[in-house]
Amino acid sequence: MELPDPVEVYVPASNIEAHLIEDLLRSHNIAAVAVDDVSAVGTWWGGSLPMIHHPAIFVDRQHAEAARELLREYETQRQRQRQAVVAGDPIEVTCEACGAVSTFAPELNGTTQQCSACLAFVDVGELDWPVDVGEPEDAEPDQDGAGEP
Repeated sequence: MELPDPVEVYVPASNIEAHLIEDLLRSHNIAAVAVDDVSAVGTWWGGSLPMIHHPAIFVDRQHAEAARELLREYETQRQRQRQAVVAGDPIEVTCEACGAVSTFAPELNGTTQQCSACLAFVDVGELDWPVDVGEPEDAEPDQDGAGEP
């Protein structure tokens, strides 16, 4: 996508965030281009030099203020999420496989991690699963044989 008069409106933390924000702006009818940090210029024998090149979001100058307003809302929501995580209590999970109790940081809520004792996978906190996941593909037929194949 080409922008007639591009203006940098945001410096995301990563290439992934850059593309998420590009999609956010496009979903609000603001043409945007995410530029990835893929340059080797900031690389030297000891690693990479931070911020030599950085991911960036560009929009056309005529849409810059609308984009900045939307990005301020994005930052506000992101800050609320960070505060909620910091304010949260550690999450204790009892492993179904071995019965051990593992403690996880609140920011891992809604993820699957490994038990600290047996390394089995455990669900941390509340997972956002759909209520109806459907029938298994190899479901047994009903008693009268009229079940789904």
